[in-house]
Amino acid sequence: MKRFIEVGDLTGQIAQAMRNVSESLKVVDLADFQRRTSNIFQEIGRHFKNTERAQKILDAGWVPYAGMPIDDLPEQATADQVDIFMNSLIGDRWVEVRNCLANTVAMSKVDEEAVVTFDEALSAFENGHYRSVVRVLFPEIERVARDTVYGGSRKDWSIDERKETRRLNTGLGALRESLMQHLPAGLGVYADFGFALTQKMDSHLYRYVESTPEDLAALQADPVPNRHASQHGYVTYSTAQNAYNALSMTAFMFDTILRVDGYLRRKAQVET
Repeated sequence: MKRFIEVGDLTGQIAQAMRNVSESLKVVDLADFQRRTSNIFQEIGRHFKNTERAQKILDAGWVPYAGMPIDDLPEQATADQVDIFMNSLIGDRWVEVRNCLANTVAMSKVDEEAVVTFDEALSAFENGHYRSVVRVLFPEIERVARDTVYGGSRKDWSIDERKETRRLNTGLGALRESLMQHLPAGLGVYADFGFALTQKMDSHLYRYVESTPEDLAALQADPVPNRHASQHGYVTYSTAQNAYNALSMTAFMFDTILRVDGYLRRKAQVET
């Protein structure tokens, strides 16, 4: 049975949500309802505002981390201003950044092996071993995904379920497809800057590297490491920016993978 499955027609879900709202209006005080909905829309507005800033940070070659003081960055910040902002964080405020990254990993409920590996990567960063940070984290993301959402299997799930069509799940193809197309949107966007980071994960982090000079040049120009380019030695990720980006993206990946795994386990219990 496929581990990743569609979760229902979006139109039907919206219609049911509207019916729920209609029923609620019959019993909820109007002033209280307005107050609650106002808070909801304020939160939605804040989320999209932060998504725009997160995209600016990504466009400038940096990965935002959960808990970062994003309000300190001007809404209309230029790429140079983003560079100054991020270099200041990982330089002058590294302890604060480190604590946020480690807390994201701890709160994800990922296993002890992943926690220890991430802690070693943090230490490598602090000692200037930037290549080591990138090269140790991608295999750990793969292991965590294999042991959770893939149920221990080394194979990705195919659309038609024929075993001969399955490939190794090193690129997390089924996980990425499910987050982008099938699973509830909240699994990807729940985390800080989750919408922007999920898109970056799908479009860049696990993108297959073509052998053309143009494709390699495009990957070399992006300071966010690519799994295929890193693990096969197509691009050398040796800067503090490369290593920091790997740490931030890994913290997001651990959190998202465990969130998806929890959802799938709960859904399986309901269905049985």
